[in-house]
Amino acid sequence: MKEAAADSVVVELIEWLVRNPDAGDRIEAVAKKISNEVVAALDHSVDTAKRAERRKKLAASHFWCDILAGIAKTLNDIQEEIDKVIAQVPKLVISAINTSSTIGTATVELAVEKTWEQIKELDFVKTALQLHDLSEPVRAVRMLAIMICPAPERHEAVIKHCVKPLVGDQVHSLTKQRLETALPAAWLD
Repeated sequence: MKEAAADSVVVELIEWLVRNPDAGDRIEAVAKKISNEVVAALDHSVDTAKRAERRKKLAASHFWCDILAGIAKTLNDIQEEIDKVIAQVPKLVISAINTSSTIGTATVELAVEKTWEQIKELDFVKTALQLHDLSEPVRAVRMLAIMICPAPERHEAVIKHCVKPLVGDQVHSLTKQRLETALPAAWLD
């Protein structure tokens, strides 16, 4: 019964792969990396005479599927944690910012939540979140914050979290020297 159920899963996966050939290409790429690189590394770790026997033993056991299942679980766990963090962005932003006391908490919360909703819907941000490389969205948000700030030189958070990280990348050394002269050192730490 278990074997029949497992066979059904394999059949359905094959049918799905026929309809989704790109996924099949990705699976094949992983398989090739393992068979070409990992197996070769394992082969080099034993005497030549023992390689065939070891390969046979590893293929007959749950060695490879165990490793892949462990990687799948770990990557899934990481994705779940990333999803939790992404869901917490508005809350984390609210705790990280200092807003004027004349602006009500409800207004700040609504603005942060709606701003994040809109930013995360941008195609380049969606791609960055999927790739777990937020450098481009961070750079865009930093630059926008600097450009819309009415007085960046008086706004510690903008200096610390937006200007300083861009020094050397988009902001040249002469500007860096001006900032160091004009602003409190603590803002640039």
